[in-house]
Amino acid sequence: MIIRNPLIFGELDKSVVSPASAMVNGQIVFTIYGGPILILALLSICVTANSAAANTMFWTASPTIGTPKQITAATGALASATAGTTILLNPTSLVTAPDIVTAAAGGVQIGANVSNRIMVPAGSLTLGCSGVNPGTWQHYLRYSPLSPDVVVNV
Repeated sequence: MIIRNPLIFGELDKSVVSPASAMVNGQIVFTIYGGPILILALLSICVTANSAAANTMFWTASPTIGTPKQITAATGALASATAGTTILLNPTSLVTAPDIVTAAAGGVQIGANVSNRIMVPAGSLTLGCSGVNPGTWQHYLRYSPLSPDVVVNV
């Protein structure tokens, strides 16, 4: 039996970042092993500009056991988003769209003033998008593992 100090473990929030890539509908961005996590922040940053084609994005949690559940509504239009535009998960509810801040506004997110956190079980966080999105995006996940055995990979 392994005994872990809960005071130390409870302070170990973690983060992981994906490589920059084009948004593809149904793309698994993060895979969660060993138990559930609380999502503390989920941020996407535009690395190279999108085309003028109409498109949006959203996130889905696809558990290892159970049914996939969309955890955000679709964003507003991302057509012609420029490098430096950011998209931040807004955990107000599971039907709230992520917040978009344009590069022209510095891409600086203030975050939602809510105490909600989205918990997702082991499985994957999948990116959904509508339309063609040839721009590239990088995704950052900050999370708190609910088990000392949790690992999140890209």
